[in-house]
Amino acid sequence: MFHYLHNPIWNASLVLNTLNEVLAEEPDRKCFRLVGGVLVERTVQDVVPVLQTNRDGVDEIFSIHITSVEHSNRFRRLLSVLPSNTKRKNMN
Repeated sequence: MFHYLHNPIWNASLVLNTLNEVLAEEPDRKCFRLVGGVLVERTVQDVVPVLQTNRDGVDEIFSIHITSVEHSNRFRRLLSVLPSNTKRKNMN
């Protein structure tokens, strides 16, 4: 349902797993990153913390979004069990 948020988290985790292996052996190794549509050259030690921050931020937004949807669904279920005249009074 929320694959548009989950996919970047999965992709970032996959890249981080690979880069963490490289970071342990060659922290000054070159890598390239797309920033605002521009491919920039950085070192692995520069890129890993930024990717972790980005992944964690998207993960946090994903969690907040899931919680919001769950609250919304509970509210909808609550409204569905109210008598119809109660719903109309509260809407006006």
